[in-house]
Amino acid sequence: MRIFAGDELTMSDKKEIGLRIASARGFRRMSQTQLGDSIGVTKQTISGWETGHRSPDGEKISMLCRTLGCSADYLLGLSDDINGHYARY
Repeated sequence: MRIFAGDELTMSDKKEIGLRIASARGFRRMSQTQLGDSIGVTKQTISGWETGHRSPDGEKISMLCRTLGCSADYLLGLSDDINGHYARY
């Protein structure tokens, strides 16, 4: 997945982001409720992100990264390393 300014996320992109949020959350052994409380959203919002029905905005991506201890590159599918900062093109 490549994301450029102005590009719309496809359902596939949203699902990939959601799977990565769920994976990082599981790695930290956090519930959806705990993660939501940490970043100021509901459990339902976290569930929507993880299932690909919604996607977090830039501010929430930043908050997710700080809370989950991962890079934005990982959450956005630009790196398979949870701490990685290098795009795989």
